[in-house]
Amino acid sequence: MFDAIVVGAGPAGTTTARLLAQNGFKVLLIEKENLPRAKLCAGAVSLRANSYLPKDWENAVLNTVYGGNLGFKGENYLSARCDKPVVKIVDRRSFDLYLTLKAKDEGVIVREGEAFVNFHSLRGDFTEVVTTKGVYKTKYLIGADGALSKVLRALGVKRKTFLVCEALVETRIGNMDEVFIDLGLVKWGYAWIFPHGEELVSVGIASLKREEKNLKHLLKEYIETHPLLAGKKIRSLRGWFLAPSRGELLTGEGNIFLVGEASGSVDALLGEGIYYSVWQAHLLAECLKDENPRRCYSQNLRTLKREFLFGYLTGFLAYNFQRFMFKNAKKEDLKEFFEFLRGEKTYGDLFRYGVKRFVSSLFKF
Repeated sequence: MFDAIVVGAGPAGTTTARLLAQNGFKVLLIEKENLPRAKLCAGAVSLRANSYLPKDWENAVLNTVYGGNLGFKGENYLSARCDKPVVKIVDRRSFDLYLTLKAKDEGVIVREGEAFVNFHSLRGDFTEVVTTKGVYKTKYLIGADGALSKVLRALGVKRKTFLVCEALVETRIGNMDEVFIDLGLVKWGYAWIFPHGEELVSVGIASLKREEKNLKHLLKEYIETHPLLAGKKIRSLRGWFLAPSRGELLTGEGNIFLVGEASGSVDALLGEGIYYSVWQAHLLAECLKDENPRRCYSQNLRTLKREFLFGYLTGFLAYNFQRFMFKNAKKEDLKEFFEFLRGEKTYGDLFRYGVKRFVSSLFKF
């Protein structure tokens, strides 16, 4: 018997479990794989997440990013740097293990190699949770098991997911403290090159409109023709799925709650999820102490939903006018984005800035 069972040992699940244990809950965290386990993710954590992660989380950081380069199909990069860090890069194998160990330190019981199967509602507001290795009872069931969430499917909810492809390429680029973003390759999305340790870079393409049928082929072609990557060894090339939000989130029903990517907590401009997952985990953990957690959760998510709405609107502007936006981009625009990633501005601020820049660029003609 548990106060809460959390499914999935990613940033959302481990953070929720850790916070609930700190609040005195008896918590079970189940993860279908044995840790550390492979997890496809570019691993970019914006500094906005700093206040929602354990104080020593930067011990798990591979690279610190100080600059960015915006290009169009791998050519004509616009570059900018700043003195303060913008983004930290983590490897999800070690990062998720670190967060799980932090949850264990708070008394969370962790079951690895155990997959969620189904749940059954019981009398007295309790839920029976069936896994591949046992049957448990809990007051709260929390689905934090990603875009392809089994908890979500057990609730009878189906949704669209979008493909993201990533490769690890053996090379160094400069001091490994800058990122590269390329527009023009897909209609709603971008290609990226992120540092990943000392001798690897993460290269990927995100398409959030399903307009590309063979994203893996497009990514391979991008690597083979890019001046910084051509001729370098590709260590792996795989895909995973995202379910970005346009301003809404799936929250579950009754005493079953969703958090992180299981709820759609990914922004539609960048595809960023780690920051929003740990932020949302704090909101949920706080609400499970409330007399009416469902109402509390709905109210607390308003600000997060507003961010996702403005993220979608910013993406609509950026991706529907990619060539025009790139041709008129300035270094000041990149620095504005740096401030956003450091948490100094919101998506609402970024959208209003983007509209102003778009209109001013139009009047130049």
